[in-house]
Amino acid sequence: MASAADARGIDLQPDTDANTYIIDNFNTVHKRSRKEGALVMLLTEDQRHLYGALKRVSKVKPAKIIPYPKNAVLLFFYKVVQHKYFETLTIILIVLNMFLMTSEHYGQSDSFVQAQDMVSLVFTSLFTAEAVLKLLGLRLYYFTRPWNVFDILVVTVSIVGNLLEKAAENISFSPAFCVCSEWLAGAAAETYLPRSGSFNEIVNFETFANSMLLLFRLTTAAGWNDVLQQIMASGTQPAFVCILYMSSYILVTFIVIVNMYVAVILENFTEAQEQELEGVTDDHIEMFYEEWSKYDPSATQFISLEQLPDFLDRLKSPLRIPKPNAVKIAALNLPITSENKLHCLDILRGISCVIVGNVEETDPLRKLQVQITTRTLKRFPLRNNMQTFTTTLMIRKEVKAAMTIQRAFEVASASETPHCPQAQGLEVSVLLLEKFKELVIHQTNL
Repeated sequence: MASAADARGIDLQPDTDANTYIIDNFNTVHKRSRKEGALVMLLTEDQRHLYGALKRVSKVKPAKIIPYPKNAVLLFFYKVVQHKYFETLTIILIVLNMFLMTSEHYGQSDSFVQAQDMVSLVFTSLFTAEAVLKLLGLRLYYFTRPWNVFDILVVTVSIVGNLLEKAAENISFSPAFCVCSEWLAGAAAETYLPRSGSFNEIVNFETFANSMLLLFRLTTAAGWNDVLQQIMASGTQPAFVCILYMSSYILVTFIVIVNMYVAVILENFTEAQEQELEGVTDDHIEMFYEEWSKYDPSATQFISLEQLPDFLDRLKSPLRIPKPNAVKIAALNLPITSENKLHCLDILRGISCVIVGNVEETDPLRKLQVQITTRTLKRFPLRNNMQTFTTTLMIRKEVKAAMTIQRAFEVASASETPHCPQAQGLEVSVLLLEKFKELVIHQTNL
């Protein structure tokens, strides 16, 4: 490690601590090896992209879509709530309701309060109607989605709150609530602190605005010791109360909330950046299975060979393979069952490999692929029991062979006499191949 830190380059004299980032690089590599395994460290950049893409596509399974109701009235509500603009309208209403909630201010008139209450009732009615429409259209399937359960819970709480005339008491255990709670505690304990030292006409707990500005500054742990020293020196509260107040606030806001949020944001940003480099993101996989559900509403994980060209054509970039796509489908070399069906995982993995590009096969990569396959078979037991009958590449070769023989027979039949034994034998063979070619062409939708 010491020699690596002193290294300046090939054929260059070492210098003390010339490579200042060797420790950080070592920690990064060590952390990655513990998280992903030692074999990942032996992969090249392109191989890691392929490994990440394959691991990601193996974690998601197709989901069943909510079936259409048989009743005509319920079918109408189903189409309404499943319309693409219905969700957009709901989001617009939520945003408008947020603006209404933020319009509350100090010293507002009675007429403004009454108008605000009326508009709040209107929004509550609209959200209730939205929940009722979904319940009618989706029936009991409404509760299979977590966001719907949260939605009906919020609507119920809003209705109960309006009936109890406590709609204004909208308190939640959020970071803003924690800060406001600290302001209340600070305002109650340190309102009458003398304006000296760190406290002046701006930095104090005398008003809500000044308190929030001071607490916001303390959220970054800037000058908290000066504020604590000034509070303790004032003698308005016992020393242990001042220490408990400041320590709890710094612990909750700075160490827990701020650092946790920053860590989550940075981690999500890093993961999203890695996915973009790999070429296949979670959004692409979600889009794939969203389109898949239209061809496989029962989530059997299989679609027929005849549906494959249309399905690939309807996908969005970068997964889309536009028509005519018979040659590209053959190049994917996808396995086909005896019932002429293909598995969703095979299709998605084949497209992902094309997006990542050609990657050199090495022993570590093969071992990691075996590990992915082992875990995948546990998530997709149907894929484990699937018996491969042929592949898209083999079917394409058989079709091309049949077409080549047919053209050769046409040339031979034009030059040979009808009574030639060789021509008669060739004619029988080609007739059989023609029947086979027609069947295969029908299957591949050429």
